[in-house]
Amino acid sequence: MKTKTKKQERLGRLTELIQESKPLSGDRKEKIKSAAAELLEEGWLFWAYEGFSRINSREGLLQVIKEADKKPDAVTLNEATASYIGSETYLRNLNCFYSWAEEIGFPNRYAFELPKVLKMAYSLSQEYDLGVGIAKGGLYSTYVFNLMGLDVKVAESHKQEIGESFNWISQFSPSDIQNKRVLVLDKDVDGGRTSKKVLETLQKYKPQKISLALNIEPVDERFFTGGGTMMSNVPRGFGEIYYPSKFNYQNFDVAVEIFSDKLPV
Repeated sequence: MKTKTKKQERLGRLTELIQESKPLSGDRKEKIKSAAAELLEEGWLFWAYEGFSRINSREGLLQVIKEADKKPDAVTLNEATASYIGSETYLRNLNCFYSWAEEIGFPNRYAFELPKVLKMAYSLSQEYDLGVGIAKGGLYSTYVFNLMGLDVKVAESHKQEIGESFNWISQFSPSDIQNKRVLVLDKDVDGGRTSKKVLETLQKYKPQKISLALNIEPVDERFFTGGGTMMSNVPRGFGEIYYPSKFNYQNFDVAVEIFSDKLPV
């Protein structure tokens, strides 16, 4: 059995300090903050997250997010980004999204992980002139991208027994797309038939370019069992293909501030 080093023993004691169920007095908060900072410096990211989260240190959480993003450490990132946004903002976001989706005719809608969509929206919203959200899978990212400053239109596209359908939900004019940089917002690409229909429909209006932003990561197609993006089925013609792991969390604090300010009360 491998013997722990003195450093490991010390770091272990720091995790115990963080877990102690004692009242959070001012002095105790400082001790937890100091412990979390040392754990962060030593690369014990999850325990650093636990410490900073316990004392509601947004500055500390942001440091954890940026370090976990470099690893990457998916578990810590998921926990820390959610804590940084905060439960109140999360709940307000969901309520506003559900109301918006119902207003445009989609009471049966579903959300995705806000931090992942938000980091894409922060990076891309100023790079395109128009977002075209594909209902229902692309509704959530459409809502978030719109709050982050991208003009959006909503359309619906489905596979049918013969061919695929495409219908505008938003009011639409060809001039909305002509010579514009267009970003299609959807959840994933499976067989690729509806994505091809969307692409071919938008190309008729002569945009400057059409790119695609997806909520769900590509899968290893050698072991594909469903539930991911099949990159080999993405139709040719899209300028860029984006998904969450192409973006980092280094400006996450700025993205959250913009999003929170734009989110309806």
